[in-house]
Amino acid sequence: MTCLLAIETATDLVGCAVADSKGVLAAKSLTQGRKHGELLASLVEDTIAHSGLVHSDFDCIAVDVGPGLYTGLRVGVATAGALAYAWDVPVVAVTSTEALAFGAREFDGLVIPVVDAKRSEVFFAVYRAGSEGLEELSAVQVGGLDMLEQTLLSLPADAPKLLVGDGIKLLSMRFEAELAAKTTQSHPIAGVNLGSDEVSPSALAEFAVGKFESATTIMKLQADVDDTPAKSDICKSYICAAAELRPLYLRNPDIGPPAQQP
Repeated sequence: MTCLLAIETATDLVGCAVADSKGVLAAKSLTQGRKHGELLASLVEDTIAHSGLVHSDFDCIAVDVGPGLYTGLRVGVATAGALAYAWDVPVVAVTSTEALAFGAREFDGLVIPVVDAKRSEVFFAVYRAGSEGLEELSAVQVGGLDMLEQTLLSLPADAPKLLVGDGIKLLSMRFEAELAAKTTQSHPIAGVNLGSDEVSPSALAEFAVGKFESATTIMKLQADVDDTPAKSDICKSYICAAAELRPLYLRNPDIGPPAQQP
């Protein structure tokens, strides 16, 4: 049975969860501004204690690698990497859009995770959810609200749609402002379902358990055939060693080094 610790710091929410093959054992989260570095260590300790497990019980660490807040991602990825190195376990890297879409997996239709990228931009992707699981239809990308609206308009008009993630607040505010100013009669989010605005640490953990078990099964089958522990592309995309772990930024940080004087 797989046991893992999942770490979530891609947005303003800081959280973690402990899960095994049967489900979530414990989960905690806080939203107190950008205090990821101050809050995460104690949350990890409290969640593990609440689960009743000890460090030697864990098979891997899962972490949301983004896209999301630059500082939050650095804190989460660094913590996951340090724990994985200390406990000698691999890391399962999950994107924020995957975690959001998995949290809405019961919806029968198109799920569009939208993460606030600041600077009036959003990260978003498109998934199909249903009885057969999740299917990624459009890879995660970054752009302004106009770009997201065009993507929504390009989707089949008769397909049920669900927007999830903290970025939907920006789209809702724009819609309300345009209606108030009477500059629009319709809008891409008119008639679209709005779901959770936060990444669930529990959903992240459950998704990671499934991916870890699938990848390790593939690796075992490959080892039986090739007599080598080679990883397939799908395994490499999710499982990595602590030293290989990298955040998915998609964009340069808001603050950079000062420009050199001529």
